[in-house]
Amino acid sequence: MVRKYSGLFLLVLLITSTLLAQTYEDALKPFQYLNPTAGYSFIFGDHALLAKDVTALFSNPANLGLAGKTSLLVSFQNNRMYQYSTPSVGGKEKSGKSEYKNFGGIGFLYNVPVYRGTLALGIAYMPVAVYDNLFVAQGLYKITSSTDTVFNKYNLQETGLLNSLSIGFSVEFRKNLFVGCSINFYNGYRIHDFEREEVDTLDFFEHHYYMDSENIEPEYRGRNITLGLTYVYTPFLYGFRLSTPIRLKTEETSQIEYKTVYDTGDEESDTWEYNLNYEITYPVEFSTALGFKTSAFELALNATFHNWNMIKFNSDIIDVGEDGDTLSIDPEINSNIHSLLKQTLDVSFGAVYHIGRKIELMFGYRIIQKPYRDLGKDYSSINEISTGIKYSIGELSLFIAYKFVSTKELIYQETFGTLTDQRLQRHRINITTSLAL
Repeated sequence: MVRKYSGLFLLVLLITSTLLAQTYEDALKPFQYLNPTAGYSFIFGDHALLAKDVTALFSNPANLGLAGKTSLLVSFQNNRMYQYSTPSVGGKEKSGKSEYKNFGGIGFLYNVPVYRGTLALGIAYMPVAVYDNLFVAQGLYKITSSTDTVFNKYNLQETGLLNSLSIGFSVEFRKNLFVGCSINFYNGYRIHDFEREEVDTLDFFEHHYYMDSENIEPEYRGRNITLGLTYVYTPFLYGFRLSTPIRLKTEETSQIEYKTVYDTGDEESDTWEYNLNYEITYPVEFSTALGFKTSAFELALNATFHNWNMIKFNSDIIDVGEDGDTLSIDPEINSNIHSLLKQTLDVSFGAVYHIGRKIELMFGYRIIQKPYRDLGKDYSSINEISTGIKYSIGELSLFIAYKFVSTKELIYQETFGTLTDQRLQRHRINITTSLAL
């Protein structure tokens, strides 16, 4: 006998899985990889040596002392994303596209006149994470523990920004030894829009058509401190950065809708809204870098360590157990984080080629390990390739840079226990102007 699912059961299943899945994913998805999206840092990411402008406040504040003149920086960015997905059970490849623009940041660097050594002060407001996700798929999906299939259409689009107001300094503590510190105040948002349609062509369920949608909009606030060190021993450079834990306080507003059309022609629909407050604490992060510099070339290699399974989730959200007792969801989420995530090491390479005094050609490559355990080789990393040019006219400098991000993922459709193979390609263009004062 084929099991029939009622609309009430589907709603309860939807709400429960949404609460747990969203709060768990929020510990990772929105802002895993933090680095400014302007100037040198757009190209070199979290690199500890090659960011020689006010964006170094975040990547390594000690480098403010290497930036030179007092300057003002303004930046803008365009983002375009393509995705290609193929259901594991039938269906053709489906593609999607999204495009949007965002403010890349503004900053001011003041090189303080001192009797000996170097003292630099900086303040900047800039995005340190641009989050986007797109998933469009349709085809026949196998029902869990069955050989039967139903037609499903998925459409997910997410965007978000995490901005940082960073204030800090760099001082030449000893000759050629620069130390720096910055305090970072975060604010940001994420918009999650998801819609799924199901058509039961084989009459497996007692309904013919089912639709559900989610609109989830969290807002984030937090702060942390970044410490940096840079040592110059010509022609070599060494850099180290330590970022203290980031505690993001989150206020989330959400709306869930569903509609069911039964085989009898009857319809049922409902809307459910909720508000959540919770905190996510990201663990300590540190990176180290080694560089080589001549009059024409600058080369650097950087490694960043993340301890993802030490993320902590804290909330006052409760769940009702089978015996009617109320239980906090925090232990379950933190247990999942500890068991499903791992430590990762991200490696990046950067190069700068100087053509005279006016032109710099820049190249950056970064391979980022995904924090999930037990991923196949094809799905375990994110690749970033960046290139750009800096052209100076007198005291005015213009950066034009391009970044290509590619990754491959397996998207799990929980309702049917099947996987969809997805390829994501992100194209980002950044324009930054810097004026020496």
